[in-house]
Amino acid sequence: MALTKCVVKYQGRQYKTKTFDTVGAARKWGRLMEDEIEHLRATKQLPVDRITVKELAEKYLRYRLEKGQRCKSRPNQIDWWVKRIGNLQISEVTADDIARHLDAYAEGTSLQFSGYDENGKPKTPVRREKRCGATINRMKASAGAMFKFAMLKHRLEYNPTTRVESRPEARKRMRWLQDNELPRLLDAAKQSNYDKMYLIVTMALSTGARRGEITNLRWEDIDFSQRWAQLHQTKSGKPRKLYLTVDVIQELMKFRQEGGWLFPSPFTDTRPMNWRNHWDKCLKQAGIEGLRFHDLRHTAASWMAEEGKSMAEIAEVLGHANPNVTTWLYTHFTDNHQHDIVDNVLGRRIRNGKAETK
Repeated sequence: MALTKCVVKYQGRQYKTKTFDTVGAARKWGRLMEDEIEHLRATKQLPVDRITVKELAEKYLRYRLEKGQRCKSRPNQIDWWVKRIGNLQISEVTADDIARHLDAYAEGTSLQFSGYDENGKPKTPVRREKRCGATINRMKASAGAMFKFAMLKHRLEYNPTTRVESRPEARKRMRWLQDNELPRLLDAAKQSNYDKMYLIVTMALSTGARRGEITNLRWEDIDFSQRWAQLHQTKSGKPRKLYLTVDVIQELMKFRQEGGWLFPSPFTDTRPMNWRNHWDKCLKQAGIEGLRFHDLRHTAASWMAEEGKSMAEIAEVLGHANPNVTTWLYTHFTDNHQHDIVDNVLGRRIRNGKAETK
Protein backbone atom coordinates (compact mmCIF):
# COMPACT_ATOMS: atom_id res chain seq x y z
CA MET A 1 0.00 0.00 0.00
CA ALA A 2 1.33 3.46 -0.98
CA LEU A 3 2.19 5.82 1.85
CA THR A 4 1.54 9.57 1.91
CA LYS A 5 4.14 11.93 3.35
CA CYS A 6 3.02 15.28 4.75
CA VAL A 7 5.60 18.07 5.03
CA VAL A 8 4.63 21.20 6.96
CA LYS A 9 6.73 24.31 6.32
CA TYR A 10 7.03 27.63 8.08
CA GLN A 11 8.58 30.64 6.33
CA GLY A 12 9.87 28.40 3.56
CA ARG A 13 11.60 25.94 5.91
CA GLN A 14 10.55 22.47 7.03
CA TYR A 15 8.77 22.53 10.40
CA LYS A 16 7.56 18.95 10.80
CA THR A 17 7.05 15.89 8.58
CA LYS A 18 5.14 12.63 9.01
CA THR A 19 4.07 9.64 6.86
CA PHE A 20 0.46 8.29 6.75
CA ASP A 21 -1.44 5.38 5.23
CA THR A 22 -4.05 7.64 3.64
CA VAL A 23 -4.18 11.07 2.06
CA GLY A 24 -7.06 12.08 4.33
CA ALA A 25 -5.08 11.34 7.48
CA ALA A 26 -2.10 13.31 6.14
CA ARG A 27 -4.28 16.32 5.39
CA LYS A 28 -5.90 16.20 8.81
CA TRP A 29 -2.52 16.10 10.54
CA GLY A 30 -1.27 18.93 8.30
CA ARG A 31 -4.17 21.15 9.38
CA LEU A 32 -3.41 20.38 13.03
CA MET A 33 0.22 21.41 12.51
CA GLU A 34 -0.87 24.64 10.84
CA ASP A 35 -3.05 25.40 13.87
CA GLU A 36 -0.08 24.62 16.10
CA ILE A 37 2.10 27.07 14.17
CA GLU A 38 -0.54 29.79 14.46
CA HIS A 39 -0.73 29.22 18.23
CA LEU A 40 3.04 29.36 18.59
CA ARG A 41 3.16 32.51 16.49
CA ALA A 42 0.52 34.17 18.65
CA THR A 43 2.38 33.24 21.84
CA LYS A 44 5.83 33.98 20.33
CA GLN A 45 7.09 30.46 21.01
CA LEU A 46 8.30 29.53 17.54
CA PRO A 47 12.00 28.61 17.52
CA VAL A 48 14.36 31.22 16.09
CA ASP A 49 17.77 30.29 14.74
CA ARG A 50 20.45 30.97 17.35
CA ILE A 51 22.57 33.41 15.43
CA THR A 52 24.17 36.70 16.43
CA VAL A 53 23.66 39.97 14.63
CA LYS A 54 27.31 39.83 13.55
CA GLU A 55 26.77 36.41 11.94
CA LEU A 56 23.54 37.63 10.38
CA ALA A 57 25.31 40.68 8.93
CA GLU A 58 27.94 38.48 7.24
CA LYS A 59 25.26 36.29 5.68
CA TYR A 60 23.16 39.28 4.64
CA LEU A 61 26.03 41.08 2.89
CA ARG A 62 27.03 37.86 1.14
CA TYR A 63 23.41 37.41 0.03
CA ARG A 64 23.37 40.97 -1.38
CA LEU A 65 26.59 40.33 -3.25
CA GLU A 66 25.20 37.13 -4.79
CA LYS A 67 22.06 38.99 -5.85
CA GLY A 68 24.12 41.70 -7.50
CA GLN A 69 22.78 44.43 -5.23
CA ARG A 70 25.25 47.31 -5.20
CA CYS A 71 25.14 50.09 -2.63
CA LYS A 72 28.44 51.55 -1.51
CA SER A 73 27.07 52.82 1.79
CA ARG A 74 25.21 49.67 2.86
CA PRO A 75 28.26 47.62 4.05
CA ASN A 76 29.45 50.60 6.12
CA GLN A 77 25.99 51.03 7.62
CA ILE A 78 25.76 47.34 8.51
CA ASP A 79 29.23 47.49 10.05
CA TRP A 80 28.02 50.41 12.19
CA TRP A 81 25.22 48.22 13.58
CA VAL A 82 27.54 45.25 14.13
CA LYS A 83 29.80 47.37 16.32
CA ARG A 84 26.85 48.21 18.55
CA ILE A 85 24.62 45.13 18.66
CA GLY A 86 26.76 42.51 16.95
CA ASN A 87 27.06 40.27 20.03
CA LEU A 88 23.30 40.04 20.60
CA GLN A 89 21.23 37.11 19.38
CA ILE A 90 18.88 38.28 16.62
CA SER A 91 15.89 37.34 18.80
CA GLU A 92 17.21 39.56 21.61
CA VAL A 93 17.26 42.81 19.63
CA THR A 94 14.34 45.07 20.54
CA ALA A 95 12.85 48.23 19.12
CA ASP A 96 14.25 50.07 22.14
CA ASP A 97 17.77 48.93 21.17
CA ILE A 98 17.30 50.28 17.65
CA ALA A 99 15.80 53.57 18.84
CA ARG A 100 18.51 54.15 21.46
CA HIS A 101 21.35 53.70 18.98
CA LEU A 102 19.62 55.87 16.37
CA ASP A 103 19.23 58.63 18.96
CA ALA A 104 22.97 58.48 19.62
CA TYR A 105 23.67 58.46 15.89
CA ALA A 106 21.51 61.57 15.48
CA GLU A 107 23.74 63.50 17.88
CA GLY A 108 26.78 63.01 15.64
CA THR A 109 27.79 65.19 12.71
CA SER A 110 27.82 64.22 9.07
CA LEU A 111 30.75 64.35 6.68
CA GLN A 112 30.86 66.78 3.78
CA PHE A 113 32.65 66.09 0.50
CA SER A 114 35.59 68.50 0.14
CA GLY A 115 36.70 67.90 -3.45
CA TYR A 116 39.60 66.08 -5.07
CA ASP A 117 43.35 66.61 -4.98
CA GLU A 118 45.60 67.06 -8.01
CA ASN A 119 45.85 63.27 -8.43
CA GLY A 120 42.09 62.88 -8.69
CA LYS A 121 41.73 61.30 -5.24
CA PRO A 122 39.05 62.49 -2.76
CA LYS A 123 40.31 64.85 -0.09
CA THR A 124 39.66 64.11 3.58
CA PRO A 125 35.99 65.01 4.20
CA VAL A 126 35.14 67.67 6.74
CA ARG A 127 32.57 67.60 9.53
CA ARG A 128 29.50 69.77 9.21
CA GLU A 129 26.09 70.08 10.94
CA LYS A 130 24.19 67.38 12.83
CA ARG A 131 22.84 64.49 10.81
CA CYS A 132 19.51 65.19 9.16
CA GLY A 133 16.38 63.04 9.34
CA ALA A 134 17.03 61.44 5.96
CA THR A 135 20.51 60.28 7.00
CA ILE A 136 19.16 58.75 10.22
CA ASN A 137 16.34 57.05 8.32
CA ARG A 138 18.85 55.50 5.89
CA MET A 139 20.73 54.02 8.84
CA LYS A 140 17.47 52.64 10.21
CA ALA A 141 16.61 51.23 6.78
CA SER A 142 19.90 49.32 6.63
CA ALA A 143 19.06 47.56 9.90
CA GLY A 144 15.51 46.99 8.68
CA ALA A 145 16.74 45.27 5.52
CA MET A 146 19.05 43.03 7.55
CA PHE A 147 16.31 41.94 9.96
CA LYS A 148 13.91 41.41 7.07
CA PHE A 149 16.48 38.98 5.71
CA ALA A 150 16.52 37.30 9.15
CA MET A 151 12.74 36.84 8.98
CA LEU A 152 13.09 35.21 5.58
CA LYS A 153 16.07 32.97 6.31
CA HIS A 154 16.31 32.51 10.08
CA ARG A 155 12.71 32.39 11.34
CA LEU A 156 12.84 35.73 13.14
CA GLU A 157 9.29 36.52 14.16
CA TYR A 158 9.27 40.31 13.71
CA ASN A 159 11.45 43.14 12.49
CA PRO A 160 12.34 45.42 15.43
CA THR A 161 12.88 48.43 13.18
CA THR A 162 9.20 48.49 12.18
CA ARG A 163 8.35 49.63 15.70
CA VAL A 164 10.73 52.58 15.55
CA GLU A 165 9.30 55.82 14.22
CA SER A 166 11.09 57.36 11.24
CA ARG A 167 12.44 60.91 11.46
CA PRO A 168 10.73 63.67 9.46
CA GLU A 169 12.57 64.48 6.24
CA ALA A 170 12.74 67.81 4.49
CA ARG A 171 11.63 67.70 0.88
CA LYS A 172 14.59 67.01 -1.36
CA ARG A 173 16.41 70.01 -2.77
CA MET A 174 15.25 70.47 -6.34
CA ARG A 175 17.23 72.40 -8.92
CA TRP A 176 17.26 72.11 -12.67
CA LEU A 177 18.77 73.98 -15.59
CA GLN A 178 17.04 77.20 -16.54
CA ASP A 179 16.49 77.95 -20.21
CA ASN A 180 19.16 80.66 -20.22
CA GLU A 181 21.67 78.36 -18.50
CA LEU A 182 21.49 75.47 -20.97
CA PRO A 183 23.38 77.09 -23.91
CA ARG A 184 26.03 78.44 -21.53
CA LEU A 185 26.59 75.00 -20.00
CA LEU A 186 26.83 73.31 -23.41
CA ASP A 187 29.29 75.93 -24.67
CA ALA A 188 31.45 75.56 -21.56
CA ALA A 189 31.40 71.77 -21.91
CA LYS A 190 32.61 72.04 -25.50
CA GLN A 191 35.47 74.30 -24.42
CA SER A 192 36.47 72.11 -21.44
CA ASN A 193 40.04 70.85 -21.15
CA TYR A 194 38.50 67.39 -20.86
CA ASP A 195 37.51 66.42 -24.39
CA LYS A 196 34.63 64.19 -23.27
CA MET A 197 32.90 66.72 -21.03
CA TYR A 198 30.38 67.66 -23.73
CA LEU A 199 29.58 63.97 -24.23
CA ILE A 200 29.02 63.52 -20.49
CA VAL A 201 26.70 66.52 -20.22
CA THR A 202 24.62 65.67 -23.28
CA MET A 203 24.38 62.03 -22.23
CA ALA A 204 23.16 63.02 -18.74
CA LEU A 205 20.58 65.48 -20.09
CA SER A 206 19.23 63.11 -22.76
CA THR A 207 19.03 59.96 -20.60
CA GLY A 208 18.51 61.23 -17.05
CA ALA A 209 21.23 58.80 -15.95
CA ARG A 210 23.00 59.13 -12.63
CA ARG A 211 26.64 60.18 -12.46
CA GLY A 212 27.87 56.74 -11.40
CA GLU A 213 25.87 55.03 -14.14
CA ILE A 214 27.56 57.16 -16.80
CA THR A 215 31.02 57.02 -15.24
CA ASN A 216 31.08 53.22 -15.05
CA LEU A 217 30.12 52.62 -18.68
CA ARG A 218 32.49 50.57 -20.83
CA TRP A 219 32.72 50.50 -24.62
CA GLU A 220 31.44 46.93 -24.70
CA ASP A 221 28.24 48.21 -23.02
CA ILE A 222 27.37 50.37 -26.04
CA ASP A 223 25.25 48.94 -28.85
CA PHE A 224 25.67 51.45 -31.68
CA SER A 225 23.21 49.76 -34.02
CA GLN A 226 20.40 49.64 -31.43
CA ARG A 227 21.42 52.98 -29.86
CA TRP A 228 21.48 51.91 -26.24
CA ALA A 229 23.94 51.44 -23.39
CA GLN A 230 23.69 48.53 -20.94
CA LEU A 231 23.90 49.52 -17.27
CA HIS A 232 25.15 46.71 -15.05
CA GLN A 233 25.41 48.64 -11.78
CA THR A 234 22.34 50.67 -10.83
CA LYS A 235 20.94 52.07 -7.61
CA SER A 236 18.13 49.50 -7.61
CA GLY A 237 20.58 46.65 -8.21
CA LYS A 238 18.80 45.69 -11.43
CA PRO A 239 20.45 46.09 -14.86
CA ARG A 240 18.73 48.39 -17.33
CA LYS A 241 19.33 50.14 -20.63
CA LEU A 242 19.99 53.76 -21.46
CA TYR A 243 18.46 54.66 -24.80
CA LEU A 244 20.74 57.10 -26.63
CA THR A 245 19.89 59.95 -28.97
CA VAL A 246 21.39 60.24 -32.44
CA ASP A 247 23.45 63.23 -31.26
CA VAL A 248 24.95 61.21 -28.38
CA ILE A 249 25.79 58.33 -30.73
CA GLN A 250 27.54 60.76 -33.09
CA GLU A 251 29.53 62.18 -30.19
CA LEU A 252 30.47 58.67 -29.04
CA MET A 253 31.72 57.81 -32.52
CA LYS A 254 34.45 60.45 -32.16
CA PHE A 255 36.04 58.40 -29.35
CA ARG A 256 34.99 54.85 -30.24
CA GLN A 257 37.27 52.03 -29.08
CA GLU A 258 37.09 48.24 -28.97
CA GLY A 259 36.87 47.94 -25.17
CA GLY A 260 37.71 49.42 -21.78
CA TRP A 261 36.25 52.31 -19.83
CA LEU A 262 34.26 54.90 -21.74
CA PHE A 263 35.92 57.51 -19.52
CA PRO A 264 39.26 55.93 -18.51
CA SER A 265 41.36 57.30 -15.67
CA PRO A 266 44.79 58.68 -16.68
CA PHE A 267 46.25 57.19 -13.49
CA THR A 268 45.00 53.59 -13.44
CA ASP A 269 43.19 50.98 -15.53
CA THR A 270 41.24 49.64 -12.56
CA ARG A 271 38.74 52.50 -12.30
CA PRO A 272 37.20 55.12 -14.58
CA MET A 273 37.98 58.82 -14.82
CA ASN A 274 37.07 61.14 -11.95
CA TRP A 275 35.92 64.23 -13.82
CA ARG A 276 34.48 66.17 -10.87
CA ASN A 277 37.05 68.99 -11.19
CA HIS A 278 36.27 69.37 -14.90
CA TRP A 279 32.56 69.64 -14.09
CA ASP A 280 33.23 72.33 -11.47
CA LYS A 281 35.37 74.31 -13.93
CA CYS A 282 32.65 73.95 -16.54
CA LEU A 283 30.07 75.49 -14.19
CA LYS A 284 32.42 78.31 -13.28
CA GLN A 285 33.08 79.17 -16.93
CA ALA A 286 29.35 79.06 -17.68
CA GLY A 287 28.60 81.35 -14.71
CA ILE A 288 26.18 78.83 -13.20
CA GLU A 289 25.87 78.54 -9.43
CA GLY A 290 24.23 75.94 -7.19
CA LEU A 291 23.94 73.25 -9.85
CA ARG A 292 25.01 69.68 -9.04
CA PHE A 293 25.62 67.09 -11.71
CA HIS A 294 22.62 65.16 -10.34
CA ASP A 295 20.48 68.19 -11.19
CA LEU A 296 20.87 67.29 -14.87
CA ARG A 297 18.77 64.24 -14.01
CA HIS A 298 16.13 66.54 -12.50
CA THR A 299 16.33 68.64 -15.65
CA ALA A 300 15.64 65.62 -17.87
CA ALA A 301 12.64 64.73 -15.70
CA SER A 302 11.31 68.29 -15.87
CA TRP A 303 11.58 68.34 -19.66
CA MET A 304 9.63 65.10 -19.94
CA ALA A 305 6.96 66.32 -17.52
CA GLU A 306 6.59 69.63 -19.37
CA GLU A 307 5.99 67.66 -22.58
CA GLY A 308 3.11 65.85 -20.90
CA LYS A 309 4.78 62.50 -20.31
CA SER A 310 3.21 60.44 -17.53
CA MET A 311 4.92 59.66 -14.23
CA ALA A 312 5.09 56.00 -15.29
CA GLU A 313 6.93 56.96 -18.49
CA ILE A 314 9.33 59.24 -16.60
CA ALA A 315 9.98 56.51 -14.02
CA GLU A 316 10.82 54.05 -16.78
CA VAL A 317 13.35 56.41 -18.39
CA LEU A 318 14.96 57.32 -15.06
CA GLY A 319 15.09 53.73 -13.88
CA HIS A 320 13.05 54.23 -10.71
CA ALA A 321 12.13 50.83 -9.29
CA ASN A 322 9.14 52.41 -7.53
CA PRO A 323 7.06 54.86 -9.64
CA ASN A 324 5.81 56.42 -6.38
CA VAL A 325 9.29 57.88 -5.93
CA THR A 326 8.95 59.61 -9.30
CA THR A 327 5.56 61.00 -8.34
CA TRP A 328 6.85 62.31 -5.00
CA LEU A 329 9.89 63.96 -6.60
CA TYR A 330 8.54 65.38 -9.83
CA THR A 331 4.78 65.81 -9.57
CA HIS A 332 5.18 69.62 -9.28
CA PHE A 333 6.75 69.67 -12.75
CA THR A 334 3.42 68.66 -14.26
CA ASP A 335 1.49 71.62 -12.80
CA ASN A 336 1.61 73.54 -16.11
CA HIS A 337 0.51 70.46 -18.01
CA GLN A 338 -2.40 69.92 -15.61
CA HIS A 339 -3.43 73.57 -16.01
CA ASP A 340 -3.30 73.10 -19.77
CA ILE A 341 -5.64 70.09 -19.55
CA VAL A 342 -8.06 71.87 -17.23
CA ASP A 343 -8.14 75.09 -19.28
CA ASN A 344 -8.00 73.79 -22.83
CA VAL A 345 -9.98 70.56 -22.46
CA LEU A 346 -12.37 70.75 -19.51
CA GLY A 347 -12.71 74.53 -19.45
CA ARG A 348 -13.26 74.66 -23.21
CA ARG A 349 -16.14 72.17 -22.98
CA ILE A 350 -17.84 74.34 -20.35
CA ARG A 351 -17.26 77.51 -22.37
CA ASN A 352 -18.73 75.83 -25.47
CA GLY A 353 -21.72 74.71 -23.43
CA LYS A 354 -22.34 78.23 -22.22
CA ALA A 355 -22.11 79.56 -25.78
CA GLU A 356 -24.73 77.06 -26.98
CA THR A 357 -27.20 78.11 -24.27
CA LYS A 358 -27.16 81.76 -25.38
